[in-house]
Amino acid sequence: MCSCSPAPRLHTLRAALDSFESRLDALNTAYGDAQWRKYLGRATAAEINALEAERSVLLLDDEIFAFVMNHRADVDGDACLARRLALVHRALLEARATAPREIYELRNRIDRQIVAFKPIVAGETLSRAEQRDMLRKDPDRARRKSAWLALGPLAATVEKDVLELMRRRNRIAQSLGCGDYPSLALSLAGLDRQMVERLFAELTDATDVPYRAFLDRAASVLGLADPSPAARHSSPVTRHLAEHPERSERASPVTLLRPWDLTFAVDRLAALPDAPFPKSEIVSASLALAEGLGLDRAAHKVRVDFADIPYGGLCFGVHPPDDVRILANPRDGHAYYSTMFHEFGHALHNRHVNPPSPILRDEPGPFNEGQACTLQRFAADPDWLATRRGLDRRAIDSYRRGWAQTMLVRFRTLMGLATFEYAAYATLALDPAADLDLIPLYCETMERYTLVSWSEADGVGWADNPFWTSYPIYLQNYVVAEAIASRTHGALRREFRALFANSDVGEWLAEHYWRPAATIEWQDKIARATGGPLSAQALIADLQIADC
Repeated sequence: MCSCSPAPRLHTLRAALDSFESRLDALNTAYGDAQWRKYLGRATAAEINALEAERSVLLLDDEIFAFVMNHRADVDGDACLARRLALVHRALLEARATAPREIYELRNRIDRQIVAFKPIVAGETLSRAEQRDMLRKDPDRARRKSAWLALGPLAATVEKDVLELMRRRNRIAQSLGCGDYPSLALSLAGLDRQMVERLFAELTDATDVPYRAFLDRAASVLGLADPSPAARHSSPVTRHLAEHPERSERASPVTLLRPWDLTFAVDRLAALPDAPFPKSEIVSASLALAEGLGLDRAAHKVRVDFADIPYGGLCFGVHPPDDVRILANPRDGHAYYSTMFHEFGHALHNRHVNPPSPILRDEPGPFNEGQACTLQRFAADPDWLATRRGLDRRAIDSYRRGWAQTMLVRFRTLMGLATFEYAAYATLALDPAADLDLIPLYCETMERYTLVSWSEADGVGWADNPFWTSYPIYLQNYVVAEAIASRTHGALRREFRALFANSDVGEWLAEHYWRPAATIEWQDKIARATGGPLSAQALIADLQIADC
């Protein structure tokens, strides 16, 4: 933790930062509360836009930006002040792309449509959780396809606006000297395209064999293997191998799996039964996990509400460490417990952040998601699974492979979505005025990563994904986060061996990751805590068990 110098000549600079941070903190608290209430139907569009306008006035103030730029080097060795100035500068730079009225009004308009939309399948209006459960559980393939396409009307409705929002973000990023918006957003998160693409390539190559084996097994179990020459010639697997002849010896049988089969296949082949994971116990199980890690006092002060949101869960650090809230959309099943543990990972991180100034609470997405994924890993811990009634040892032992297979499908999907998002912005940057149809790009990119056929003829849409609108250039963070989780759990096992129900583990996380907050860059925190820089190797080792 840093300590601020008392040098009198720096008092004016410190006072100016104190004033700015105090004003921003108050606005962020009101804004976080409004965002939480929005998903519960308790905040109006006018209220949210009014708060956006107030934040915009503060964050886009040219005098404040100039003041920070002029004083960044004028801190006389005061590490705390230098860090605060650097983080304020980052916040102001990020605001150039998020706080203009032309951005937030359009973003909020799209977001309202996404939140309000209800999917309809076979004439029945469903909640988002019901639609996701149909993809996971329904044995009727035609119904699964209908559920998968049920967001198509939403995609068609918002597509024009989402494209315009992307164009506007690109224009702002280019005015700041970046080629496109992804370049700006990744740099603000402490990432870059080269690093992300290298991570994606390493994961894709290292997990190629187990992922193909999973597709083969899924196709066989679901009766969707197709050995016909015509199918073999046209399949994404064959095209992928043609592009990478060095992998030809790994060729797998051609399958007829489609996107609406993947979640169902994971549930059939890799998931645990639902019965030991009832929705009614999901919060108490999360609190019990925290208690075993010595984090119960922090966990019990987290507010949890259920709502039909377009995400599995959301955590709102309304005013850390005191006001932290979770919104979730659970049903029965292990996958929902895993998501709740993820959100409690965010919440416990927020509950331990209490630095000397508000700006030092703000940490980039990759690190924040890394904390969530680190706690989420306990949902796959055999010792924790053994606490669930009705789950036998055989199921627990086999789930190590099931977890890895689940993660392979998740990573392929995330990497495809993130790569498509980068390509969409790059395409728009080349010809901003063009009337673009991104469906071919979307299908090609997703097919390349998932190795199942995505067809424009199915009526697939792309623009309904809420991440494009509300969390742009964020999806790669979940992949980076799993690399953080693997490296962290490796360090914890070297230190403590047994992790579940070990209060030393909770203290280690608080000491090394949470209490320092943003006083230290996130990559440095990970390197110091785990003994070396972040890489994909620990994650790749964890995933190799999918092939056993």
